[in-house]
Amino acid sequence: MAELTIQTTIQGGVPLVALTGELDAYHAPRLKTELENQLGGSSRALVISLKRVSYVDSTGLGVLVAVRKQAEPLGVSLHLVIGQESAVRRTFTITGLLPVFSIFDDEAAALEAAAFKEG
Repeated sequence: MAELTIQTTIQGGVPLVALTGELDAYHAPRLKTELENQLGGSSRALVISLKRVSYVDSTGLGVLVAVRKQAEPLGVSLHLVIGQESAVRRTFTITGLLPVFSIFDDEAAALEAAAFKEG
């Protein structure tokens, strides 16, 4: 079983949660806890980088959808970073979730959009 590394930093006042590895049923609860903790902060935006995620299953997708639903009434926007040609992007496309989220190709673009939401 591949690991999932979760690294959270603050970039210009915006939380950036960078994931590396596989987002599956085993690791999804830990990610859900981290994202919910970030929703409880003062930021109006949250960037989640999936650029270094090699695999995401339905449980991982479910966590992202659930956190998005929790974020909306709080006025927090989610910005996902997903590589253009990645297996993760294909999964989002196949499941119809690509248009549900604000998707960016790189962290800089996502952070810029999130900073605009902050301001």
